[in-house]
Amino acid sequence: KATGVTSVQGSMAPSVLALRNEYEKWEVPRNLKKSVSRALRAEVQGAQVDGEEGVAYPRESKLLKYIGAAITLVREDRVSQKQLQVVCGGLVYFSMFRRPLLGCLNAVWALIESFNQSGAMVQPFPDNCKAEIMRLVALVPLARLDFRLPFHEQVTCSDASSTGGGICAS
Repeated sequence: KATGVTSVQGSMAPSVLALRNEYEKWEVPRNLKKSVSRALRAEVQGAQVDGEEGVAYPRESKLLKYIGAAITLVREDRVSQKQLQVVCGGLVYFSMFRRPLLGCLNAVWALIESFNQSGAMVQPFPDNCKAEIMRLVALVPLARLDFRLPFHEQVTCSDASSTGGGICAS
């Protein structure tokens, strides 16, 4: 357990107070009902944040919903673009807690895009796409942010598309 966590519970850090003052100064809207200040545990934008452990992870109800949908979907022989988009959208959300998990889904994106060219409402669901989905489902326990890990001083940003990409470091 972190030392002193309970002593700051419910208080506001000076840097957060300064930021909130700037928000007010520039009339940046905030949702006070969704605001959390130094609580030991909180749900923020669908994520469970554990201040004692220093981690954040997907909310249990979202995990159950999308893992259940993924398992149901991979049992199908044929699939629609919408089904893939919904299930893989949930899996991408989980991957935001551990970005390398995005590397699990490759053939699925090609299949989703293929609907735009074919115009078909449903298509055969290839085994390699089913395997990608199940691989990510199996790796979901790794979908956690650890706020206490060290970080590199260099800031990077990347963007990619089917026609090109870019990277910046400073």
